[in-house]
Amino acid sequence: MNKFSNNTYLIHWFYLLLFIYTQQTFASLSQTTAKVIEGTPPHLSLPLELTIDNLNLFGLKIYNQNYYGEEVNKLPITSNYPFKNKIQIAPLKQPNEQEYLDADGDELLFLTESPQINMTWYSTDSNGKQVEFQPNDTDTFCNLGKKIFTHHSK
Repeated sequence: MNKFSNNTYLIHWFYLLLFIYTQQTFASLSQTTAKVIEGTPPHLSLPLELTIDNLNLFGLKIYNQNYYGEEVNKLPITSNYPFKNKIQIAPLKQPNEQEYLDADGDELLFLTESPQINMTWYSTDSNGKQVEFQPNDTDTFCNLGKKIFTHHSK
């Protein structure tokens, strides 16, 4: 019986030492695997950040052609045809090397719209203020002008 209890005693010591060793190994692994990422966050260049209200990275898509920045002023839309279903939001234009800065030298992978961008329509009233509106499928720029003119002349 004494021999049996000695073996049991040794087995318990073995499992206890094995348990302590595995816990120390786990603790040392968990301490060394977590590292803080250091660096500066990327950002747009100063000229782009100063003109963020008119950011040229946003655009419109008409007839499967994307228009950005000043190109939007030359859209191929006529004033006497419905416009609502012809004008869509273009994919974000990717900034070039002069428009994107990262002090650490990281490369910009790809800008995406997240969440998806929604289009809001605005018209200018007779006082020069922007007024939000929802165009109908049949609205043209001509009839919107007539609605605004008739509304403000009353």
